[in-house]
Amino acid sequence: DVNIVGAGLENLLAAVNATLALDPVSLSFNAVPSGSGQTRQLALTLSNVSGSTKTLDLAIGTQPAGVSYSVSPATVSLAAGASTTVTVTMQAAVGATGHKQAFLEITEGGAHVAHAALFTLMK
Repeated sequence: DVNIVGAGLENLLAAVNATLALDPVSLSFNAVPSGSGQTRQLALTLSNVSGSTKTLDLAIGTQPAGVSYSVSPATVSLAAGASTTVTVTMQAAVGATGHKQAFLEITEGGAHVAHAALFTLMK
């Protein structure tokens, strides 16, 4: 559940050893009328805070019923200290209702680097 990720616990070791910063750290597509079938896009900035080049793979985890999330591009290469912006798209199915959520998973060589929570409220 994206609303309780972390549950208030801090992992200071993970924070100190982070190699990638996200801005914002989560994306809300806000309230979408259930009959609209709307598509919305939001930008996410990735910043390489490590001392080496990173090649990152971006993918959406488990997709919820009624909403489809996608990310473009699916792979980015960032030099040390560099930033780039990716686009996350939400496509709502006509008639979908309720809270819809997923995670944007960011990996390097198959290893987890970071994630961003995605959320849409279908009204």
